[in-house]
Amino acid sequence: MLSSLEAHWHVLEAEVIEINRDIEYSEQCLRKYGEWFNSPLQYLRELKRTKKNKMCAGPTPAACGT
Repeated sequence: MLSSLEAHWHVLEAEVIEINRDIEYSEQCLRKYGEWFNSPLQYLRELKRTKKNKMCAGPTPAACGT
């Protein structure tokens, strides 16, 4: 059971890393192209919060402070 939870946590961690990259790119697009990228950027930030909250409930809650 624990290994399954750890695997799920690692998937969430990888997703957060990818979301961080997407946030960075969206911020660049927002600066370059304007407000068209504000809505997707807000969505990505909320998605990141959701994933991080799931990680805090997982087997390695040390990531909650980051």
